[in-house]
Amino acid sequence: MRIKIGYEGCFAVNRDGRSGGIGVFWRRSSTCQMLTFSNNHVDMEVVNNDANRWRLTGFYGYPERHRRRESWRLLQTIAAASNLPWCVIGDFNDLLHTEDKRGLVDHPEWLFRGFRDTINECALQELKLQGYPFTWFRCRGKPNAIEERLDRAFGNSEWMTLFPEAQLLNLIASISDHSPILLKTAPPEIVHRTRRFWFENKWLREP
Repeated sequence: MRIKIGYEGCFAVNRDGRSGGIGVFWRRSSTCQMLTFSNNHVDMEVVNNDANRWRLTGFYGYPERHRRRESWRLLQTIAAASNLPWCVIGDFNDLLHTEDKRGLVDHPEWLFRGFRDTINECALQELKLQGYPFTWFRCRGKPNAIEERLDRAFGNSEWMTLFPEAQLLNLIASISDHSPILLKTAPPEIVHRTRRFWFENKWLREP
């Protein structure tokens, strides 16, 4: 896949059975350095063109409710490992607020509270999701449909200062029950070019 999409570097953690699996790809081999990894995360140091160093973590939270505390402890461990500006993005399999869920089955309050407490202890701020508010669905279009916002991105205050114009976009997926989310550290540059006008004599033949 790395060769197919034209990237220079990659690191992958194999899936466990039929679930999980994390892959990280980057364009220039000198921009990323692997720090730690597990079946649930990949943590790496990133160097920008302007020599700014920061940390990016791809995270996958345990989907089983009885293992959510393991996810929270892992996030706390990663947070304490470095003082670099830090961004963590991925499928957390957790919800922060009641509005993060649409469906008939209520979400337990202890899960809301545990995830919120973890985010606060890690000193993280959530990036606002632009677009459709939910990133995962089950039985869409049916009376028992459920939609949730499981995929998120957070940054600590140092990372937010480094990338004050960062955006998180919810994209469209046609074959997955998850929507891909796109993190942009800066808005796209708009280049205005002055073009020289050339007149073609053959245009005179056209009515």
